[in-house]
Amino acid sequence: MLFMKKKLFITNTSLEMGGIEKSLVNLLKNIDYEQYEVDLFLISKKGRLLSEVPKKVRIFSYEDIFKQPYNLIKFLMVVFKNNFVTRRLVQKKLTDNYDVAIAFDGYNNIADIVAALVKAKKSYIWVHSDYKERIKASKQFKGQFKRMQKKYNYFDNVVAVSKGVKMGFHQLMPEKNVIVCYNIIDNLEIEKKLQMKADYVLKGDIKIVGLGRVIKAKGFDRFVDIIARLQNEYPEKAIRGYIIGDGPEKNNILQQIKNLKLENSVILLGEKQNPFPILKQGDLFLMTSYIEGFALVLLESLVSSVPIVIPNVASARELCQEIAPQNSYVLTAPDVNSLYDGVKRAIDNLDNMQFSFAITDYNAIAKKQLNEIIN
Repeated sequence: MLFMKKKLFITNTSLEMGGIEKSLVNLLKNIDYEQYEVDLFLISKKGRLLSEVPKKVRIFSYEDIFKQPYNLIKFLMVVFKNNFVTRRLVQKKLTDNYDVAIAFDGYNNIADIVAALVKAKKSYIWVHSDYKERIKASKQFKGQFKRMQKKYNYFDNVVAVSKGVKMGFHQLMPEKNVIVCYNIIDNLEIEKKLQMKADYVLKGDIKIVGLGRVIKAKGFDRFVDIIARLQNEYPEKAIRGYIIGDGPEKNNILQQIKNLKLENSVILLGEKQNPFPILKQGDLFLMTSYIEGFALVLLESLVSSVPIVIPNVASARELCQEIAPQNSYVLTAPDVNSLYDGVKRAIDNLDNMQFSFAITDYNAIAKKQLNEIIN
């Protein structure tokens, strides 16, 4: 009997450097291509992570498929929602029959709706952050969620990246079936990258690292504020903060650094294709996010043997209680004063914050969860 591979259809906005995009690439690297064929649909076929997608994945973009200007399709999907006209448009352009369709982005309505409307036996949409907390924190996101809420009815299941994210989403849409699938970490790639030579050497008695897109949600303004306060707390120590990443808040963060006269104390290193040789030089990793789903960077810090200070947002308690080894973290309340106190506790206890972290057990759980979805 001829063996037929299962066909997966996955959508995302692009493959720029970011947590969602890295998670998607790690997912793609952990699919057995002897059993599956994978089509990846991107709104924009660009991004530094494109080169890391396995060669057996067929990648195509919005322009490859629809030809029409993006705004026209966006208009049609707003006007017609997910009715017959829009479905017919999508299925006329994407004619294959799939076993599973996955809207991985979760934020881009066009990419998500395409995943909802292709011909597939099962469909899933990912949720990457605590929507309940985001709605509380942002009127803009509250309006955005109201506009995109209807699309969840066109998927068989919602997939949350942590139990905390699942809980938040369930409070918003209790009628939806929500399952958990952790983000997979590419441990072999991390181990390889950790051995590479760093292109920047961190200096200072206490080196505190932050990593992520420089956007408001990541709270790098709080990172800068904490470094300023630490310098007053520990005048005898050279406290240095390093931010790895880039984004639209960069100029605001640079202005804050200038206003506080921290030009020699907080350094923005920009986006790095391989941040691990820099990350592992740190004494502490400080996450200052206002809202998170399941931050891959926390696991990457643990793999790099760097202790973490994190606010209790979404999956933070879950990570600490179920995944992180003892002595590897300080969990704080989510406000900046508690974060500051947590960093002080970590600095005063650095000698005891020694640990080793093997990612294999965590990955085994994540891969099992993924296989249950795509099988």
